[in-house]
Amino acid sequence: MKKAEESLYQTANAIATEVEQDLEKANNLQKRILFSKIIKNLIFTDEEKFTAQSVELQRQFNDYSNLVCGPDDYRNYQLNFLNFNGNFAGVGYNPSIRKLSPEEVEAIPYREEILELNGKLFLTRPYETVWGSQKTKVISMCRAICEENVMTPTAIMETQIAFQELERIIGRYVSALDDMGDSGGQVVVYNERDELIYHESESESAGNYYIEQMKKSTADKISHTLNNPITKKDEVLVSAYAKKYNWTILAIREKDIFLAPVRNLRNIILLIGIVVIGITGFITHMMAKQLSSPLMEFNGLMRELQLEEIAAYEPAEIETDILELSELNQVFVKMCKKLQESLNTIVSIRAHEVQAKLLAMQAQMNPHFLYNILSIIKIMGKEAGSKQIVEISTDLSKMLRYVSNSDMNMVTIKDEKDYTIQYLNLMKVRYEDRLYWEIEIPEEMDSVAVPRLVLQPLVENSIKYASENYSQGIIDIQGSITENTWKIEVEDNGPGMDELQIMELEQKLADFLPEKNIPEAQIDGMGLLNIFARLKLAYGDKTIFTLQGSDYGGLKVTIGGKINE
Repeated sequence: MKKAEESLYQTANAIATEVEQDLEKANNLQKRILFSKIIKNLIFTDEEKFTAQSVELQRQFNDYSNLVCGPDDYRNYQLNFLNFNGNFAGVGYNPSIRKLSPEEVEAIPYREEILELNGKLFLTRPYETVWGSQKTKVISMCRAICEENVMTPTAIMETQIAFQELERIIGRYVSALDDMGDSGGQVVVYNERDELIYHESESESAGNYYIEQMKKSTADKISHTLNNPITKKDEVLVSAYAKKYNWTILAIREKDIFLAPVRNLRNIILLIGIVVIGITGFITHMMAKQLSSPLMEFNGLMRELQLEEIAAYEPAEIETDILELSELNQVFVKMCKKLQESLNTIVSIRAHEVQAKLLAMQAQMNPHFLYNILSIIKIMGKEAGSKQIVEISTDLSKMLRYVSNSDMNMVTIKDEKDYTIQYLNLMKVRYEDRLYWEIEIPEEMDSVAVPRLVLQPLVENSIKYASENYSQGIIDIQGSITENTWKIEVEDNGPGMDELQIMELEQKLADFLPEKNIPEAQIDGMGLLNIFARLKLAYGDKTIFTLQGSDYGGLKVTIGGKINE
């Protein structure tokens, strides 16, 4: 309804705009004439010329008017000039020069109203007059004018405007209103004096009815609803205002015509809704049938899944045309494979941990027996006053406790560093000045969690080859840490490896699957691949394990990984 009222208002406003534009043409014509002193002087010229109906005076009026206005302006206009002394001149369809009697001057319509406006514009309501030989309906645009240097108006200038042009403008919009529905579109135009200017009905009472209703309305709004007593139907009135000429335009339509599209749309929507509900119900029923069979089959697969049988479980593919169920089945198959991989990984981790301990203890006898023997040696060293024997016994005892610990959890880099230093102290006793070692691992790395026995075996390997150097073996251990990654480098001055050997070993590392393979490569009792495997299981793709030539001439091994939160 609101949109319909807005459309009706746009129609009324468009009529007001075009009517104002048409009236403005006549108003501009008058203004051009008023600015012409020659024409004004002709109005107030010698009375005898008007009495004699001077042809020369008529010619002057015509010529000067044509110069100011142009002949094309007279197609829809008739110009009349009336001096209150009775001088009358007409230009246009009815050219004339004559003298009016005092009675004729007094009988001029709206004479007093025009004079009261003192030069301002006055528009009459439509009336019939004769243009040439034909009756023509016109509206008069009048204003009082003064003789030069005189303040009191002494004449009237009238422009008769052919009403048919205004009727054509309004009629075009009435037709547009009828196009909005079957029929029932009306336009009413009236002035500030509540005089009817336009209504398509020949009966003025019909148009005046709407004017009276608007006068009764006190609401300051442009839209009104009323019940027409003649048609007994509700009508919607929307008003627009031609402000410059004080005309009000009413656009009127029956309310039922406004609501007809709404009712039709409602019925169409209801019909569509019923059809959609029916189709939806049928499709839902068919989809339910298609879904139930695959879902039951999928439910059976879920029930068949047992944790103890997951390693050998092969989930079947469900045949279905439904994309979502097919994707769900694929996710289920992937989940089963992930579970299998996770179980294999856990088993492999446990196996590697056990193997690492076994490899580290291959040369050991019963630990308790060794602890007792080391205690006896330590006591004997104290009694003999040998500080070196006491230190060797202490370091060796701590090392045995570290490697024989049955805890499978990760250790800290500080634990690995302390264990490696104890080992290096023992090697220093053996090689004396033939071995030089340096270890620099920042304190901020001490709390980082790493797998047990990943540093000392690398150092042991470096000592093995660095000791072959007849001058002095060098072992350099450097640690570093970034925001979320730790790294330790172990390098020596031994014979090292050539590029081919490094490439072969790196290929073995690339092909190695820690979840499935048990490493066998040895470095003095500790498998190199075992270290790589446990780092890989702990850090996955974030594992750092590289081999390269050392600046000392030997081999540099770098290990590292992501710092776990």
